[in-house]
Amino acid sequence: MSGAELERWLVAHVAELLEIPPDRVNVEAPFSTFGLDSASAASLSVDVENLLGVQVDPMDLYDYPTIRRFVRYLEGLGALSPTPPDPP
Repeated sequence: MSGAELERWLVAHVAELLEIPPDRVNVEAPFSTFGLDSASAASLSVDVENLLGVQVDPMDLYDYPTIRRFVRYLEGLGALSPTPPDPP
């Protein structure tokens, strides 16, 4: 799975988990903006673990507090195919 694919999956999954429209989920906005609490972070981390087969600590969502930063972190772990840089 590429980083771009995971970003899309996370947008859809966060929207479903928090019962908000996907268009309200900005990949550059902190998870807290959407109302992600500790229970939701724990649930999301388990879902990402199941999807990618890598261990994800719920605290990772606080250390990398946006979808984009979290995806880059997972890329750095080697859990994803690298995402090319955004065009200027």
